[in-house]
Amino acid sequence: MELETALAKASMDVTSRREPKNIYHPMTVTQLEELAPAIRWPGFFNATGAPAISDLNVANPDFFKGLNALLQSTDLDTIKTYLRWQLIKSIPGYALPTALDDEHFAFYGHTLSGQPQQRDRWKRCVAATDGGLGEALGQVYAEKYFPRRASRRRCRWFMTSRTR
Repeated sequence: MELETALAKASMDVTSRREPKNIYHPMTVTQLEELAPAIRWPGFFNATGAPAISDLNVANPDFFKGLNALLQSTDLDTIKTYLRWQLIKSIPGYALPTALDDEHFAFYGHTLSGQPQQRDRWKRCVAATDGGLGEALGQVYAEKYFPRRASRRRCRWFMTSRTR
């Protein structure tokens, strides 16, 4: 919690972020390395599979200064625990073990959002699949049930009916 709070304090508030000049800070990777040397930026970018980067916009330089200080002053076990928690928190509830899913909903869904009960896991899975595959699934469906020949016939009818 202390690490999360310190990171929040280093962050720019939402009102300041609305002003474009406050979030436009073009830098070279070398300048970013000077700003936050606790992270090996070229290695980080390479490990993430990012294309070669020479320049980038560091939207909040003060955050990276604060992050650098926190990385140097915080013990490694605390950082590892924080990163593990961030990973767990990023996983959708329906993909977590039931006990974690229930705890996640109890806090984020019920306590913070006031949702009386959680939707069934299968319904959440179907919604996530539809959200992630909706267009691709729709394309397969259309190809199967509306072959190109029928599509061309409808298109020809539509074009000729419009010119009449």
